[in-house]
Amino acid sequence: MNFYKNEITSLDYLEYDENSCTFSFHKGETGLYRISWEYTSENTLRILYGQNGMWYRMNASGTHEYLLEANDGMAIKVIAYRTNFDSLHCTINRFCIEEYKNEEQQE
Repeated sequence: MNFYKNEITSLDYLEYDENSCTFSFHKGETGLYRISWEYTSENTLRILYGQNGMWYRMNASGTHEYLLEANDGMAIKVIAYRTNFDSLHCTINRFCIEEYKNEEQQE
């Protein structure tokens, strides 16, 4: 699925590739990120992160967020899985990628 980067994140070092519909991290160091979403869909949506050529599902547990420890080059994307007759019926109300700071780090 395709997005506008400025609607998803304000992080300058997160790049978006419209051809592959992926966000990729290029900070130069490992960081912790909160990926959150809210959507309604007749189709199964998968929110994935990629590392070393493999893709892993973030929304398997039924929660609406995932804490990802991301290295440079790791990627994130949303895909519709097994759409019927090439039709897609979904509304994404929120999809957000932000740096994660726990309460101890904020004090």
